[in-house]
Amino acid sequence: MRKLCLLICFLFAGWDCANCNASAQQMSVHRDDQPALGQNSLRQPNVPEGEWLEFSLGSSRFYPGSLRRVEVYIPAQYRAEHPACVMIMFDGIGFEAPVVVDNLIHRGEMPVTVVIGIRHGTTPAPLENAGRHDRSLGYDTLNGDMARFILEEVLPEVERRRTVAGLPIVLSRDPNDRAAVGGSSGGIAAFTLAWERPDAFRRVFSAVGSFVDLRGGDVYPSLIRKTEPKPIRVFLQDGTNDNLDTLLGEMGQWHLSNVMMLSALEFAGYDVAHVWGDGGHSGRHATNIFPEVMRFLWRDYPMPIEARPSRNVALGEILAPDEAWEMVQGDYGAAVALAVAPSGDLAMSDGASIWRVSQTDLRREPMSARGGHALAYGSDSRLSVASAGGLTRYDVSGSPREDLARIAATRFVVTAEGDAYALEPRTRDHSGRLWLLRASGVRVLLDDELDDPSAIAISPDGFWLAVAQRHSPWGYNYAITPDGGVAHRMRFYLFDIGGDGENASVTDMAMDRFGYLYAATRLGVQVLDRNGRTRAIIPAPGGVVRALSFADADFGSLYVAGGDGRLYRRRMRTRGAPAWHEAIELPENPWW
Repeated sequence: MRKLCLLICFLFAGWDCANCNASAQQMSVHRDDQPALGQNSLRQPNVPEGEWLEFSLGSSRFYPGSLRRVEVYIPAQYRAEHPACVMIMFDGIGFEAPVVVDNLIHRGEMPVTVVIGIRHGTTPAPLENAGRHDRSLGYDTLNGDMARFILEEVLPEVERRRTVAGLPIVLSRDPNDRAAVGGSSGGIAAFTLAWERPDAFRRVFSAVGSFVDLRGGDVYPSLIRKTEPKPIRVFLQDGTNDNLDTLLGEMGQWHLSNVMMLSALEFAGYDVAHVWGDGGHSGRHATNIFPEVMRFLWRDYPMPIEARPSRNVALGEILAPDEAWEMVQGDYGAAVALAVAPSGDLAMSDGASIWRVSQTDLRREPMSARGGHALAYGSDSRLSVASAGGLTRYDVSGSPREDLARIAATRFVVTAEGDAYALEPRTRDHSGRLWLLRASGVRVLLDDELDDPSAIAISPDGFWLAVAQRHSPWGYNYAITPDGGVAHRMRFYLFDIGGDGENASVTDMAMDRFGYLYAATRLGVQVLDRNGRTRAIIPAPGGVVRALSFADADFGSLYVAGGDGRLYRRRMRTRGAPAWHEAIELPENPWW
């Protein structure tokens, strides 16, 4: 059944628009001063016109107190029995979008598309011109708030309306049927909409996009290069004279930032096109090329947009081709901790019970204690559990054998020798601590100057200890001495925080046999090399990753506890190196 498409476009208000023709997918410089619009941007004979709706939105859960207008353009070809694709326009409907959409639909060059224009919000004040504008907050911020606002508040409100003829407005939920368009801050907003929610939007047009440091947007080129590619198609437009030096020049150089975005998207394998003009920061050039933009974004429809391979070396080394995340089914609660046994089976705690997970089975373990918030196996296949009462080691039958320490460890690992390294959280009485719990029962305090330690891992060769802190983007590296102690503490690992945060919220870590460090963070799984640099980011279902571990018989599957509480598995090209494993000699560490 043919689907209709709803185009949601976010545009920079008040732009002057003119005409040009340009070729997508290759570098081009085009003059920005041609006054006439092309035929596809003008009303044509025998092309039916659609209808307009407009309404106001009151205070939002995401933008409290903010009021805004929403415009909806419904093409004449819309039929309620065909769910409409979604195209959103920031700052209202512009770029002559209704005319272009009507002409291209009439010619069969794009699907039937409803256009939704969303104006930026303002929170009123007692004086008329003293209101709080949330345009920069909503558009320039690199998080999922705007996406949730659109998906949970705007689109349902649109669907509550009816056309003039009384037809219900039915919008497609298929991400392949949804686009986002915008200019300036609306341009970065359109990209963020798809970047944060590729499960909901996959077609993006950014005109003179503000990929500068208004609210962290300058980090996008680096994030794009590091992150596993997402199924998004992008068209970028900008002018060589696009700069706001006399207005916001301290935030960055607009055209250079767009060039860097293009370079990053091409490096990461995205289906991307661009046109560079010689104009400044206006919507004129974007309006001129808008018909070509639509043809590019909707070409091959309804063929799905799919992610393409990246040139990122680290991603190529660790990800297995054609492997994706799959949910581990079961009636378990929210997964909070994971640990791998020598057999390759995985132990998972949901806070109430311990579950054993294999490639073919999931079952509740017969533990006599409630599930803890941290788990670790030893080479003897005994499981240790951290709870509020301390660390307890169980035998293979699930019976408690010994209390290791009265430490409410946030995370801990057990070595091949049976010793444990444990992190104790900060309290009113002391800072965060790093402990060595010897197999003999002796406890050794190794570091009592940590902030809020939250994750720990041992390098495969047994020479180095990594510790992350929940409220810092930095992690520490220690040299492990022959007696199991530590030396040479250094602030060494730098985790990515994205453009909207003070820290990466690292909650768990593991190592693979290359010596790469895998960190559970709010951006997904971050992969750091042996020199402490984030080389790759693997998004996971559920967004935030709470815990992770390699498992299965060959330790070739990465398991993660997602922010939605579900457990996910993905086959990898690399293999894990559990802390309890005998030492693995690593290749020479490159100095660079």
